[in-house]
Amino acid sequence: MRIVLPLVLLLGGILLAGLGTRVGSDARASRDWPSTPGTVESAQVAMQSEGNERKLFAAQVRYRYEVAGRSFTGERVSFESGPSPNRGLAEAIVQRYAPGSAVRVSYDPAQPQRAVLEPGGSGLLPWLLGGLGGVLALAGVWRLVAGLR
Repeated sequence: MRIVLPLVLLLGGILLAGLGTRVGSDARASRDWPSTPGTVESAQVAMQSEGNERKLFAAQVRYRYEVAGRSFTGERVSFESGPSPNRGLAEAIVQRYAPGSAVRVSYDPAQPQRAVLEPGGSGLLPWLLGGLGGVLALAGVWRLVAGLR
């Protein structure tokens, strides 16, 4: 049983660091994606509950766009946006994308169903995920080594 927690920390850290790498890679790649006109279909703030106390807020933006005569629907605003305890962040995103408004949609030319309204990113989220993942993985290794003594 003494090996379970260190392994969970190690594997969780590796997965979190991998997620950070993926988000950063996708965000960087999206800077070079082609774009096409689109239309916002809906935009709202959604509340999610985490347990009994914690509330998270997310901007849900749905938009429609066309690539090579095919119609697509997207919901990703950016690779770095997601649920947050700060309702104001979600509200600010929703205000930028009023239903019926015209937008530029950047899409992956290899998979046009992958699209984003705000390509690129600040680069902060991948570093945070990678850093936290690294700390968890190191804690797991430390606990494994300490448990073997």
